[in-house]
Amino acid sequence: THTSGIHVSDETRSKVYGEIRRILDNPELNIKPEMNLAFDLGMDSLNIAESIAFLIKHFSVSEIHPEDLETVGTILEIAQGGKETRTAKAPASTYTWPAEQQRPAPALPGGRIIPEAFLNACERMAGMTACGDDVIGILGYKRLKKAVLVLAQHFLTWKEERVAVMLPASTGAYIVILALQMAGKTPVMLNWTLGSRYLEEMMKISGSERIVTSGKFLDRLANVQFGACLDKLITLEDIRKSLTLACKLRGVYLTKCSVKHVIKAMNLDHMDENTPCVILFTSGTEAAPKGVPLSHRNIIANQRSAMQCIELNETDVMYGILPPFHSFGFSVAGLFPILGGIKVAFYPDPTDSFALAEGAHRWKITLFCSAPSFLKGLFNAAKPAQLKSIRLFVSGAEKAPPELFERVRKLNTHAQLIEGYGITECSPILTLNRPDVPPKGVGRLIPDIDLITIHPEKLERLPQGSDGEICVRGPNVFLGYLGNPRTPFIEIEGEKWYRTGDLGHVDTDGGL
Repeated sequence: THTSGIHVSDETRSKVYGEIRRILDNPELNIKPEMNLAFDLGMDSLNIAESIAFLIKHFSVSEIHPEDLETVGTILEIAQGGKETRTAKAPASTYTWPAEQQRPAPALPGGRIIPEAFLNACERMAGMTACGDDVIGILGYKRLKKAVLVLAQHFLTWKEERVAVMLPASTGAYIVILALQMAGKTPVMLNWTLGSRYLEEMMKISGSERIVTSGKFLDRLANVQFGACLDKLITLEDIRKSLTLACKLRGVYLTKCSVKHVIKAMNLDHMDENTPCVILFTSGTEAAPKGVPLSHRNIIANQRSAMQCIELNETDVMYGILPPFHSFGFSVAGLFPILGGIKVAFYPDPTDSFALAEGAHRWKITLFCSAPSFLKGLFNAAKPAQLKSIRLFVSGAEKAPPELFERVRKLNTHAQLIEGYGITECSPILTLNRPDVPPKGVGRLIPDIDLITIHPEKLERLPQGSDGEICVRGPNVFLGYLGNPRTPFIEIEGEKWYRTGDLGHVDTDGGL
């Protein structure tokens, strides 16, 4: 087999094709080198992370990023050793948290809409550290509030209602997200790892005209094809240069005003809590993306419910490594700590396991939220001492294998791995295993969510405990796909339920 002029051995091809079939759970899959991983095979970022782990383990690839993989052919070339992957290392950083006196304990996000919850958090946590990363450094709630309010004044000059965002897990990403929401706009989170066709489709579905990104981030995406989206990119560096004195003065003035005054000044006092606060995308079992609008009520309700299931304290530090285009990254590992008053450190690449291990140690991380694919990489790269501050590993987005629980146990630090189950359309958490309780399945329902199972073909409600398609309802469940008339809901006994498409049952202890 030849790919781009490189001879690929039958053994390499057989190994690669076998792994792709295993990842996609399709032993009969017909694979060709020109197939696009996203559009032709329906691979998501977690599937691609598994592919990276496979290449590192079996073909001695030193460092690889999701952007390096677009087609089956690129996997074959890397496996055969004929394609160079980037070896850029994260810049050395010495940022650490400043000492704090009498930090308030974390609290449930308070407010009808996210801008109100953010302003309330800033008021409650005044003088305290909010977040940090290796680019911007460390921001307190006061500086974070000022950055959001100044940028929001600039976004008010944009006429469109929806603005696309293409940024990794970082302080800058959440400043942009919060500033867009503060300006009454809806951030549209783009997944850049799946190629230009996917990007163009997301822009088309959402009707977005501009993409907010950063020059530094674009430099990292050397192998990403943007297609028609290239002309729509606007960098934070250019936005910073174009901020007018009026924007800066008004933003700074509002930082000194009450929450009520700011909400009124930004014309948010009459905003409906069911208004979308973000548009995320899911491909599900289909290759084409579906737009998922999540409302302010969806996100806040889900965070408040989940926060009641885990004991948090003022010394906790969360690691935000998941991309904001992923619901777990956007809400749980991004907005949640900021709104709840928990320090959060961001790192932009969840596949860079060695840098994650260094950061976990330096930032004194206690809460590590991730997908199992990335946790596996972390355990392979980290020295035990680098993970000693972590008390809870929270796993979601895919099934956690038994070996992961064993790796956590072998740390001998009393750390725990708790697994949850969630769906983008549900903002995302539905169930969570509880700390200090033996894990069962993917956990117990979090508060305020109802769950039933139905017969997948007859669509009839099944008795409690019966295996069937999982259907849920609650304040965290979205209202329907963007521009897609096909409803994912079913009405049973006069009540509307969201059909997850997943099979399962609830046992007598309430575990799913």
